[in-house]
Amino acid sequence: MLSGCLVDRTGLFPGGEDAGAGRDGGALDAAVEDAGGRDAGSVDAGSVDAGAIDAGAIDAGSIDAGSIDAGSIDAGGPRDAGTDAFVPVDACAPGPELCNGVDDDCDESIADDGDDEAWLGGACDAPSDTDQCEDGAWACTGGAMVCVGDGGDDPDEVETCNGADDDCDGATDESDPMVGMACDGEDADLCEEGTYTGCADGALACDDASGDSTETCDGTDEDCDGSIDEGGVCPCTWHEDAGHAYLFCTGSWGWWGARDACRSRGYELVTVDGETEQRFLAGEAGSSEWWIGANDIDAEGTWVWVADGSAVTYDAWRTDQPNNHRGNQHCGVLEGDRTSDSGVPGGWGDQQCWEGRNFICEAAP
Repeated sequence: MLSGCLVDRTGLFPGGEDAGAGRDGGALDAAVEDAGGRDAGSVDAGSVDAGAIDAGAIDAGSIDAGSIDAGSIDAGGPRDAGTDAFVPVDACAPGPELCNGVDDDCDESIADDGDDEAWLGGACDAPSDTDQCEDGAWACTGGAMVCVGDGGDDPDEVETCNGADDDCDGATDESDPMVGMACDGEDADLCEEGTYTGCADGALACDDASGDSTETCDGTDEDCDGSIDEGGVCPCTWHEDAGHAYLFCTGSWGWWGARDACRSRGYELVTVDGETEQRFLAGEAGSSEWWIGANDIDAEGTWVWVADGSAVTYDAWRTDQPNNHRGNQHCGVLEGDRTSDSGVPGGWGDQQCWEGRNFICEAAP
């Protein structure tokens, strides 16, 4: 108890008066100079305006700790300035699960990462292709939205001349890979004698104005149908096999005359490349003898083909042939009714080149 004496203001407040705190000196005097005196425990902490007294200037001994209502202070944590509600420091505020690798919805898992993205599963166009067709779907992968399932420029996504917007760019038939390539116009042949110039009404335009190319006997496929000199245009019997055209010409021709007759038509005396061709020729030859292109005119015993001078690597010589009988047999003959020493029909023999024989011409693609 304080009684019968005056208390020096500086003793009660060792820090002195805080003029900035707005403390009313008269009010404080009234509090401590009460005639009856006041017990330190009789000061209700709630009656002290925190704004009026600097907390640092209050002597701990002048306030009864028991007079402070413990319930008036929440020791649990900070207060929200707006609501005065307690907010835990590490609390998770649930929100939409976006595609970001973060547990936005606070379910302690990111397995559902991106589930709340509005465009998840929507159509998309992969940036790796040149078309603008949305053939993929948006998916959340590794915390980022990516377009999956778009395989790139599929064949049906390249702009062609068909009346459709193949590449999904909003324009129709603005290009076609065939433009500038060779084409066949509206004629009877199959020859590509023009060029595709562009697209009109969903169809490619071809500038082939050459007219019909018709077949003649010249050893070439003039109408471009894959056959050479078909249609009876040659004076000799025409046969075709494996893309090659053959003329079986009858008459009494020397080997040189036969060679020249073939060349006049764009052919050569036949070159026999293997057993398959040999059997085909023998099957068409019947029982007659026919000049072929094999000869050793330039060097005895060195047999070559007249068409290109290459060595004879496949042969169907009859037994004991070639024998250069009398020293002047240098031209090869296919004999339809004879057999080679290996048993293949149409065995070969060497004959004098000026003797009269039938002959076989050949034209290859």
